[in-house]
Amino acid sequence: MTVLLAACRSEHAPPPVVLPSPDTRSVIGHEAAFGELRHLRRILEGTSAGAVSTRGWDNLEQTEWPFFALIFYADAATRFASLPMAASRREAVIAEARWALARAHAVGIAGADPLLPHGHLLLALERFAREGRESESGELRDHLASDLGRRFAASESGVLPSYPSMWWMLDPVPALAALTLRGAGAAACDRWEATVRASAIDPATGLIIAGWNPERRRAIGTPRGCALMLALPDLYVVSPRLAQEQWTRARRHLVRTVQGVTGVREYPDPIDLPATTDSGRILFGLGEAASGFGLAAAAAAEDMVVLSALLRSARRVAPPTWRGGELVLPDVPPVGQAAILRAKVWNASAAAAAGRG
Repeated sequence: MTVLLAACRSEHAPPPVVLPSPDTRSVIGHEAAFGELRHLRRILEGTSAGAVSTRGWDNLEQTEWPFFALIFYADAATRFASLPMAASRREAVIAEARWALARAHAVGIAGADPLLPHGHLLLALERFAREGRESESGELRDHLASDLGRRFAASESGVLPSYPSMWWMLDPVPALAALTLRGAGAAACDRWEATVRASAIDPATGLIIAGWNPERRRAIGTPRGCALMLALPDLYVVSPRLAQEQWTRARRHLVRTVQGVTGVREYPDPIDLPATTDSGRILFGLGEAASGFGLAAAAAAEDMVVLSALLRSARRVAPPTWRGGELVLPDVPPVGQAAILRAKVWNASAAAAAGRG
């Protein structure tokens, strides 16, 4: 199913913008971020729309991953542009965010219910608009917000499906965060949080359980590091109290240092399950996706101790390498590099931590 409204699509994507050539003497700091943007832009320009569809567990590398790479790239560029830099460089970075948002809108996630792509896209658009560009994409933002608001209003639990037969407890968070930024959605946020607290808290750890059974109106499965770390930055918008509770518990049950590498467990001890496409590789219990998403979660929690440890480990596991004017993370897919870059420029504190090496 094509989940993004064809009527709202732009027929002509913005033209490529030439980013300033970075100083390649360092792999950290502002110049490194420009190098990462340059590399990711080249790769993401080849992202196509609608080639394949997914049911939520198959073809994710061709559907979800490209969409999220564009969303993370847009958010990284939006946040990077708010940091101190020359005006000409800022305009180039803003243009990158604008381009990525247009591409994410065009690509979508074929097969997903509207909650998943619309929620992430609207949140990225709202963040972009709030950086001095309130007039941009107003019609699209209004349309997405109206559609999401209507869907949440019809849900007694505040939980919506991610795919026709798949419900994830934390997937509504980006959409709820977007509505919150617009000054709307308070009732939906309250319903969702009430459902979480009543029916989706793991008794052993206090972490939010990942799955949801709409017929039985209860969470199913276990907490998942990748799901929680992906949602946590946006949960700080929806419910700062719940977000901080979850970060504190995640720090206790999921953040681990094993053989000198700090990461985030995919499952809390003593659960040990096989890796999935969502989790990425799991080594010593540490999940590839959970650890990558954990960077932005730590930044949003203003936990510079964990953020710095995760950044050091990321550089150790995937040492940044200059290839011409592009900074590449070997063996890291674009969605992973974009997620890591987003965390590095999350705010001034995160950028300072990322720049310390």
